[in-house]
Amino acid sequence: MKIFDIHDAETGELLAFEVRNLLVTRWGLARIVRDIPNAKIVRIGPNEWFPDSGERLAFDVNDVSFAVMEPFADNSRLWIGPVPPRVVPQVATVRSAFARSTILSRLLPAAS
Repeated sequence: MKIFDIHDAETGELLAFEVRNLLVTRWGLARIVRDIPNAKIVRIGPNEWFPDSGERLAFDVNDVSFAVMEPFADNSRLWIGPVPPRVVPQVATVRSAFARSTILSRLLPAAS
């Protein structure tokens, strides 16, 4: 699966990442997050908690809040990162879970 890393402009550290938004349901996203050590799903959207925000899932990892967002509601990618955006070590853990996900690897072509 292709993951698009987003790095902090000043430090070059991993800030967030994106994955293709093809056939990935909110429940599929929740299954991936459930495999992350110490992760807790806070909300699954879209619903009344996410009116037109583009947010698909909110979760915590070791007391750091994360979101899965489709920023403009028609993007080809989902943005995944801490809220507010900042460099935290948990991003690498979350990225690793998405990279090894069999849900996404079945749906999306491998990186070339």
